[in-house]
Amino acid sequence: MKQLIDYIPLLVFFSVWAMDERAISIAGFDHSIGGVFSAAEFLLAASLLVYGSLFIYQKRLDKFQWITLVAVVLFCIPTIIFRNTDFLKWKAHRKLDICHGIYSLSLLR
Repeated sequence: MKQLIDYIPLLVFFSVWAMDERAISIAGFDHSIGGVFSAAEFLLAASLLVYGSLFIYQKRLDKFQWITLVAVVLFCIPTIIFRNTDFLKWKAHRKLDICHGIYSLSLLR
């Protein structure tokens, strides 16, 4: 069951990304839904929600879950702020270098 829960943010990302882009208005604020930028926003929100609730429920997260959460935050926030997909499209070796660094730091504890 825990493995299925880890895939929820990924399913949310691809569901929003596949939608046709449309504008919605909530409380006077206009926002577009659909496309890669709103998918990154939903991925960030879903990851924080899923891993936050897991942390509250279990009182801990596995190292892989921490690494996944940090990677989502690290790559989604610059994508959302700068409206540039290059952060999500970084080559695998750059992402691996960053993830290896994070993993190495987690082993020092």
